[in-house]
Amino acid sequence: MKQEIIISDVQYHDPEHEAALNEIKGSLVTNVELQGKQDGEQDRPKTPDEHQALNLNKIEVTLQSGLDLNQKRYLPISGGAAAKLFEIEAEKKERELQNKINDEEHALPSAINEAKQLQPDVKLMRIRKWVFVGLIFIAATEGYLSYSPFRHASFPVFAAIIACIAIAFAVGISSHYLGGWIKDAKNRVQLITRYVISMIPAIIGFSVLASLRASAYNHTSNLQVGSQHVTSHSQSTTSALAIAIVSILLYWVALFLSSRFFRSKEERLQEHAYEEKCKAVEALQKAIQDKKDEIVKVRYEKVAQMTLAVKRFEYALYQELQLINFAQEVAEAYKQKNLRHRKDGCPSFFSQKPVFHFTRFFDNVKQQTQKYEAVN
Repeated sequence: MKQEIIISDVQYHDPEHEAALNEIKGSLVTNVELQGKQDGEQDRPKTPDEHQALNLNKIEVTLQSGLDLNQKRYLPISGGAAAKLFEIEAEKKERELQNKINDEEHALPSAINEAKQLQPDVKLMRIRKWVFVGLIFIAATEGYLSYSPFRHASFPVFAAIIACIAIAFAVGISSHYLGGWIKDAKNRVQLITRYVISMIPAIIGFSVLASLRASAYNHTSNLQVGSQHVTSHSQSTTSALAIAIVSILLYWVALFLSSRFFRSKEERLQEHAYEEKCKAVEALQKAIQDKKDEIVKVRYEKVAQMTLAVKRFEYALYQELQLINFAQEVAEAYKQKNLRHRKDGCPSFFSQKPVFHFTRFFDNVKQQTQKYEAVN
């Protein structure tokens, strides 16, 4: 099964994490603006060290907690290393599946050859099918043609139908299995003996049926409706012997064809072995296809996991940079709020860009990556 691997271009998004960071930012802005107003009313800070102690250290500690939260939620490992791990695991699983496929593909040709060696004669199987259809037709015909004689003999409708079904069943089953019995004959004498034994009940039965049929076919009623009388008369034109001979010949033909094309025990065992071997071949082919589908799935998941690892890495880095840049924004907000309320003017150190010393999530990415790869 060929599948196209398509990975979504949608950016990674973590609303819960962003909400936690925004809460930290919002709380910090509120506190810093309030602190700036209070310090401005007191004309503080006076020195850079005081400014560092009153404001910058608090900003740094608060945002560092956000950086620590970012680090805790996203493992301290580069996206490339995480993606490499997914790739290694996927390739390992893919190799295992491919090795199994190779073993099964190696076993498949021999299984197919064994099935071909066990394959029965298709032409003979087709002939057997038509012979079986012919036996059913002959049996059904004998049963159907027995209905009128039974009704003529005053059988109830239901009884006549049951008798016809029984005759059809007896003719079909006996011609089939007696044909197999005849086929198992070891010599000519045994063959003739079995034919004679098989035909004796058929001759007796068909003779009785022929007599009933002839009686039914020969009885014709001519009703003459006059002013005072109704008359009927019978005419005999059909021979019971002819009917019996036809039925016996049909039964002998069915018996002969059945004896020629009856499946022997060896043939039945061969066909059973062939069917089992075909099932084994189909199971191998299905197993191979399932494993190929699994490989496609593994490749898709590998690409998806690698892409997700890189996106998580980029997302974590983006959030870190946002927090670091936010420190300057908060420091500027403090300065503006402080200058708005102080009366001694703008101190000179306010013109200098604040310096923060954050412990960054990606400070030691290279060492962490090397350590991570060494462990795995």
